[in-house]
Amino acid sequence: MKHNTSSLFKLLLTLALIVAALLPQRAEAASSSLSGDSTVQAGSTVTLTLSISGSNVMGIEATLEYDSNTLEFTNYDQKISGWTMDYNSNHFLLYGVSNPINSSTGVLTVTFRVKSGLASGTALTAGFKNIAVSDGSKDETVSGASWTGSVATPPSSNCDLSSLTCSNATLSPAFNKSTTNYTATVPYAVESLNLSYKAADGSSRVSVSGNTLVVGSNTVTVTCTAATGAKKNYTITVTREQDPNYKPSTDALLKELTLDVGTLSPTFSGAVTEYVAYVPYETRSATLSGVAKDEKALKVTEATMQLSQEGDNVMTVTCTAEDGTTSKTYTVHVYRMPKYEGIIPTMTIVDPNTPPEPPTYSIPMTVTLPLVGEMATSTAAIIGAALLVVILLLVGFLLGRIGHNGGGYDDDGDSGDDDDRPPQPPRPDRNAAAQNRAPQQSSRPEPVKAAPAARPVQQSAPAQPVRKAAPAAPAAAADEPESYARIRTFVSGLLEHMGIQAQIDITARDNGGVNVNLSGSGMGAVIGRRGETLDAIQHLTNYAVNRGSDKHMHISVDAESYRAKREESLVRLAEKMAAKAVKYKRSMALEPMNSYERHVIHTALQDYEGVTTSSTGTEPNRRVVVSYEKPQRPSNKPVSREWS
Repeated sequence: MKHNTSSLFKLLLTLALIVAALLPQRAEAASSSLSGDSTVQAGSTVTLTLSISGSNVMGIEATLEYDSNTLEFTNYDQKISGWTMDYNSNHFLLYGVSNPINSSTGVLTVTFRVKSGLASGTALTAGFKNIAVSDGSKDETVSGASWTGSVATPPSSNCDLSSLTCSNATLSPAFNKSTTNYTATVPYAVESLNLSYKAADGSSRVSVSGNTLVVGSNTVTVTCTAATGAKKNYTITVTREQDPNYKPSTDALLKELTLDVGTLSPTFSGAVTEYVAYVPYETRSATLSGVAKDEKALKVTEATMQLSQEGDNVMTVTCTAEDGTTSKTYTVHVYRMPKYEGIIPTMTIVDPNTPPEPPTYSIPMTVTLPLVGEMATSTAAIIGAALLVVILLLVGFLLGRIGHNGGGYDDDGDSGDDDDRPPQPPRPDRNAAAQNRAPQQSSRPEPVKAAPAARPVQQSAPAQPVRKAAPAAPAAAADEPESYARIRTFVSGLLEHMGIQAQIDITARDNGGVNVNLSGSGMGAVIGRRGETLDAIQHLTNYAVNRGSDKHMHISVDAESYRAKREESLVRLAEKMAAKAVKYKRSMALEPMNSYERHVIHTALQDYEGVTTSSTGTEPNRRVVVSYEKPQRPSNKPVSREWS
């Protein structure tokens, strides 16, 4: 597109050229050139660049000419920053004042498409004529610029090999340019193939990869790449034989044994082949995998099992050594815990909506004590502290006496002497013999006061007899099942190691399970803190008795009805929290519990009017929330009540 500025410039440039033509002896300092690829393919494109050299050149005029029988003009582009270009019927006008030319500079590019179907060697021509340059004050004619080229021969797409041989191995089958897969076997001493090859077309390139051989299978690839970029791979599968002096490893140990659920016991060691892992009842499947210690081991099996039953589930992993015959099997007993089995912990009730208010204390200056009257608070505090010391000493003495006699346990199942004190060993037989003596034969008999002769002598209350220790394991009944005898033997032996004697009563349940109740002295140590020891005895008994048995039998171990008392306390707690939730119309959150404890809470409150229960959180921090729910319709649920 022409502009007014360019028209004015052309007029000025024309006048300057006319004036310059009238001046004699004008020197032509400027020059031009046209460059581009000399050989091009038919159907491809070629770009030519016009370059101008001169001093302070600010304007250029040139006319394009080319052979239209071989070339098709497709595009042009001005290359000088800040210059303007006009084009009209192959005539170009370029000008600019901010960036003059002072050296050889490419000012213009033109692009042609070489017509298809031209024969190889066909001549190609293009150029510029009538070239003139101007520095703004004078114009100068420049000789024309031309370019000549030819149509190149099309590149070869032949990517075949004409030959492929190996001096240190025999290829099978014999080489054929159409066959791309070969095999070879070499002795241990051969570390690489000595290959010779030749491309069918001289313009093709050949390369080799994978020619470093290891013992066993190897893949060597010979690639032929044609001039067009086409490729063809010849593959040689090479088997390098084993060292004749090599002895395969017999190491079948594992360096890792992983169970995706639970924790292995004992801690994994390659030399230990049998383990136990306890998983919650909610666990439905387990996967056992291992990693061989020897990288050359042939294989390591993997086991996945659906835990469809409670109790022992046996899983195995086998590692086979390099020699193919030596193997080692690792066994894991995945013990799935019984449903709802657990211990009720001591719970702290948390109201998530109402934080507790801090208590307010008021310290009086004087207090009134019974039998003493009014006195200063500080004096009363000293007297109270002295009394407290005396009471604590007395309580300590009494607890020591109780612990010496076997201890007891409170309503929550905690032993009276706690389980910080180790279990007391069984008393010697001489104590048992003393138990059969008359009370008056005690080592510390109480003195008997003399009575009047006319009245019969009244014997004072005898000293409290020493409690008779229960036998470690009462003789089994003649018709007692074999499973009961196994339970009795295991439990009595376990208690013997604990230094505890107890009466063992075994009864059957309706669902096929067995109740084992322990009674006697020292039950506080059997129960342990919050029933932890009793629960451990139950787990061990189930595992020991059911191991190797075809039919699983659930065994519940209790001591002095501890578990029933704990469940009753949990039910009372649930009703108390429900009453609070109804009264304050707020949610009450309990401390984290196991699945059995949560089940007891849910069951106790499923028919409670005005509340709903839900579980929140993740194990082992999952807890029950008792939420207030406004009744929608009359119901037969019990009316909520306040608990003191």
